[in-house]
Formats: sequence, structure tokens, C-alpha cells
Amino acid sequence: VQTRLAQYYAPKISAKLGYPIEIDKVTLRFMDEATLEGIRVRDYQGTQMLNIERLDVNLDAGRLLNMTVPLLGFKGDSTKTRLDYVRLYRPIIRIVTDKKGDVNIDEFIRRINKLLASPNPKPKNSKPTPFIITEADIVDGILVMDDESEKPMNDPKSFDHYHFKLDDLNAHLNDFTLIRDTVSFKTTL
Repeated sequence: VQTRLAQYYAPKISAKLGYPIEIDKVTLRFMDEATLEGIRVRDYQGTQMLNIERLDVNLDAGRLLNMTVPLLGFKGDSTKTRLDYVRLYRPIIRIVTDKKGDVNIDEFIRRINKLLASPNPKPKNSKPTPFIITEADIVDGILVMDDESEKPMNDPKSFDHYHFKLDDLNAHLNDFTLIRDTVSFKTTL
């Protein structure tokens, strides 16, 4: 039932975001723990942007019940957006800067923020709502960076910072905070 619900909502969310999303399996435990398996997200160009073998999430059920998600008809207090713990198993993240200079993951985050935004706009002087993950682990991750506006460097003695891949990423993060375009966290690699 849980997987069917996720597979029912994934195309609806995909249509709203303009990013195709697939989820193979969802398991809910208690009111505050979930495991999602086989998560795949393509960007606006059709490139595989995220591929996560397994995502474990533990959150405060009280905060979850207070989230505002207009698409799903939930109205709550979005100032309490916090996840207690997240574990990403074998995530592959492909960040692409297109020829116009747009970064695929930036646009994805903008669209998520728009989707989750309250229908009542905040006053201009109000503080932005932070998204916080208290603790997270990345296990055997891969990060690929590709800038389509720059030609690849073919010099084996130089690091091509426009086109590279980092394998076997393992990290423990504390106090991951996203506020608008700013990300902060404490980590041990």
C-alpha cells in the first residue's frame, strides 16, 4: 500500500516540478520513519540528476503533521521543517550547468520551494524558513560535476574543475541547514 501511494503521488509531483521522479519502494515504520528505495530524478533536460539506492528518513512526527504542502492539501506551520536523521545509501548526484549557465539542481530546489510555499506570501521583511537535517550519513556516494558551457580539459596533469567525478564518498553531517541559496553543515569525512 505504501509503495502504491508513493507511485501514485510521484507522477503528480513530477508534473508539478517538471522533473520526472520514480520511486520503486516505500516502507513506513511507526509515524516518523520511512525508507524509500530506487529513487530516480531526471532534470529538465532529461539527464539523470539523482539516483539513490536507498534513503532512510527519521523525522519528528509532530513537525511532519505541521508541514504545509499545498499540492497534497496539508496546511500547517512550515517554520518547523526539520528532519531528525537522513541516510543516503549509494547516492549518485549529477550536477550539470547547462550552456545558458543554469544549474539543474538549483532549479530543482527552486521548484520544490515553490511547491511547498505557503499560498499566503510572507511579508518582504520576514525571515526565510530554514530546512534543517539534524544528522545525516552519506554511504558510498558519487558526485559528478559537468559544465556544458566549458570544453573538457584533455591534459592528464590538470584537474578539470568543470568536469569531474568523485567516487566512494562517505560522510557524517550534523546540523545541515538550507536557507534560500545558503547551505551550512558540520561534517566528518
